[in-house]
Amino acid sequence: VGFAYDGRTMLFERVTAALDTSSRVAIVGANGVGKSTLLKVLLGDVEPTAGMVRRHAHARISRFTQHHMDQLDLRLAPLAWFRELYPT
Repeated sequence: VGFAYDGRTMLFERVTAALDTSSRVAIVGANGVGKSTLLKVLLGDVEPTAGMVRRHAHARISRFTQHHMDQLDLRLAPLAWFRELYPT
C-alpha cells in the first residue's frame, strides 16, 4: 500500500504486512514520517493512493495516541481507571 496527499510526493509506498488476529503491533518513528496516516489508511479513514488494504472480518484495530494522555487519571492503575469509567 502507498499514500500521498493530493499533489505531494508519496509519504510511504510499497508497505506490506500480514498480521493474524492475535498480533499486537506498535508503530513508532520520528514525527512527520507517516505513522498516523498509515493508521488512517489501515482503519479506512482515508483511501490509499496505491495498493489496497484487506482486513479480516474479526480483526480489531485500536489506537492510543499521545493526545489520549490528557484523558487519563495518572493517579490510578489502568485497570482501576477502566473500572471507574465502566463500573458495571
